[in-house]
Amino acid sequence: MDFSEQLFAKFSGCRIFCGFSGGADSTAALLLARKLQPRFGYELHAIHFNHHLRGKESDLEAENAARFAQTLNIPFRCIDLAIPAGANLESAARNARIDAWKKLLPPRSAVLLGHHADDRKENLLIRLCRGSNAGGLSSMRPVSIVDGVTFLRPLLQMTRREIEDFLRSCGVEKWAVDSSNASTDFLRNYLRNRFLPELEKLFPGSLKGMERSINALEADAEFIDSCVAAIPPAQKKSISFWRTQHDAVRIRLLRELTGVIPTYDLLERVNREIVLTSGELRRIPVNSHVELFLRHDLIEKGHATPEVPASFFWNWQEIPVIARGRWHFSAHRITEIEKCPLTSACFDADQLPTLLEISPAHPGERMIPFGSVNDEKIKKLRTDRRIPADHPFPVMRAAGKVCWAVMVRHGAFAAVTPETRNIVKFEFEEY
Repeated sequence: MDFSEQLFAKFSGCRIFCGFSGGADSTAALLLARKLQPRFGYELHAIHFNHHLRGKESDLEAENAARFAQTLNIPFRCIDLAIPAGANLESAARNARIDAWKKLLPPRSAVLLGHHADDRKENLLIRLCRGSNAGGLSSMRPVSIVDGVTFLRPLLQMTRREIEDFLRSCGVEKWAVDSSNASTDFLRNYLRNRFLPELEKLFPGSLKGMERSINALEADAEFIDSCVAAIPPAQKKSISFWRTQHDAVRIRLLRELTGVIPTYDLLERVNREIVLTSGELRRIPVNSHVELFLRHDLIEKGHATPEVPASFFWNWQEIPVIARGRWHFSAHRITEIEKCPLTSACFDADQLPTLLEISPAHPGERMIPFGSVNDEKIKKLRTDRRIPADHPFPVMRAAGKVCWAVMVRHGAFAAVTPETRNIVKFEFEEY
């Protein structure tokens, strides 16, 4: 059996729902699934999501998709999905589809998608810039599970050109073309239409090289994942066991334990805590719903019950350490600038007011990030850091202006420059 046949064989007797936009990729996936259906005996359905982002063009695509599915005698359903105003279109649409799949899918079912080799290259570049590990860099897998939904991608070894050749061999000459695909306003479109073609011109053979790298990363990630899966459950909750493991294993243990993709900041916090031998209860926030509990030799997942302090003022010069609820701040005089993690920030002490205000961010509040001249919504900055909007990380204000969004960004107010003579470093802990 070839790659696609092996994939469909695993879902014999199941129900497969194809995400069918009517474009070349999803059309090829639907045709391939229809071709192999008699052999492997699964139910096949075509699902079209209409986000209504392009007016009549979106509606026409839905009508054409319905007609195409009808010609193949495949049950078809169109689902309307609205995108919240002001949201990041790509991520919001993807999240809306996942939520819809979770509601739609019955037991023993999977979602068929038309992602292909070129999509994997784009994904590799995006994840590389975000600092992903081998698992993240090769995350577009033939079979993956997201929020309990199983996704199948049988076209990952085909390029877009090969997919179009396959469609023509099946007698299909026309397919939907999203007019927004030509715009470089979206990151993926820019990578697809400009960056990758230019890279191939500059470095011939680079696209094939990227495919080989993705396959190698996938093999490495699958090997580490299999090693972690084989660890006995009791050891997965033992702090002394965690101490003996490589970070590549620890970050996977974290993902399995918390159920979320851990950040490197979270991994660093865990690494600091597991070397301590205190028997006292220690708590590490993961997001607004989950936190880790560490005590004696046990690390466990718990449900977060954030104790959010009200707004308070801090005279940092007279009181260098202050605690309110789970928030702990400290101020330290230093002689030269230090590289600051997201839990700390350095300022010009002579330009900083003595009295600072600390509280959760106000709705719609903005700040000027360090190195920028334009203000941005703190909510967007938090989203960029993948911090849930409802997690109560504090902000620090000086003279009414946000100078530090903790765990998010350091502000431009009272920034340290070569002329700065006195530097203060603030550090934050949450317990």
